[in-house]
Amino acid sequence: MGRQDIQLEGTADELARFEERLVDDADTLERMLKANMFETDIRRIGIEQEFFLIDEHGRPASRAMEVLEGLGADGTTYQTELALFNVEVALAPLEFTGDCFSKVEADLRRHVAMIRKSAQRCGVDVVAIGILPTLGWEHLTLDHMTPAPRYAALNRKVTAMRGGEFRIQIRGTDTLQATHDNVLLEAFNTSFQLHLQVAPDEFARVYNAMQLATAPVIAAAGNSPLLMGQRLWEETRIALFRQSVDTRTDHHAKRGMRPRVLFGDKWIKGGILDIIRDDIARFRVVLPLDEEEPLSSTQLDSGTTPNLNAFAMHNGTIYRWNRPCYGVVDGVPHLRIENRPLPAGPTAVDGVANAAFLFGLTMGI
Repeated sequence: MGRQDIQLEGTADELARFEERLVDDADTLERMLKANMFETDIRRIGIEQEFFLIDEHGRPASRAMEVLEGLGADGTTYQTELALFNVEVALAPLEFTGDCFSKVEADLRRHVAMIRKSAQRCGVDVVAIGILPTLGWEHLTLDHMTPAPRYAALNRKVTAMRGGEFRIQIRGTDTLQATHDNVLLEAFNTSFQLHLQVAPDEFARVYNAMQLATAPVIAAAGNSPLLMGQRLWEETRIALFRQSVDTRTDHHAKRGMRPRVLFGDKWIKGGILDIIRDDIARFRVVLPLDEEEPLSSTQLDSGTTPNLNAFAMHNGTIYRWNRPCYGVVDGVPHLRIENRPLPAGPTAVDGVANAAFLFGLTMGI
């Protein structure tokens, strides 16, 4: 979702061409899997941490652009999010062995210190928590949205697909019922996202194990019980995120159409293609790419490792709690599983402990 060359208003023909690219990407990936082109001799982990920016009173501070400018952000390590009161850091991947978790913790502490230093120069601070308790309805206006074409396009398209109104209903100790007219509720969630590189022939087994491991880990990690002053779930992000980007109309929901935020409903048997082909078939395109480069199959025929850009864009608008990912580093493709349910923070050591629990339990299973 970091790409800028999206079609803000895709025509029917542009959407059809993008769908053709999606199918071509899936077919190309199948060819690459059959040809054993993927890296298999190493396992790596990666971490993405999202933060809230806050003012002196602990309320959201929409200063992300100034903070990132102070960091000299190149869009790789430090990144914007949907709202101007959020920033994200992506740590460099590490080999999953030895003292990797100690290294992750040290790296995360270093980046937090750098973000805080830049934030304080802007008169604000940074905090890691799944949902900031001081968020209010006044922070849901579009002037708090990051000024980037992809976010504006995402808001317009998802709102149109939903029918112009989002309804939130979450029951916990208290009950929250509300309607809203944009996707900024999604920005009320900040996460600690984990990546695990896996070999193609073990993808299904590891993916299923991570699905199973996710429940006890999120039970231990939950830190987001408050939203808009209401006491809701121990980890309210799970319910809020699902509803905040639900593109289904009431009619679609009643007919059993899947939400775009989903856990899944069955074990994976074949491999990564089980998920990819299912997602192409079930979910409408939200944002097509303005793509000029050759089809992925053509690139593969010419000896170039394709980036599967159409798949990456479509995959970025389907929010599986455990999401399949494809990447290319130095011309070598690899597969990853991205775990998305864990909340941000509250500290670096908490986040890394949750990661160790999740990765260790997954591989133990």
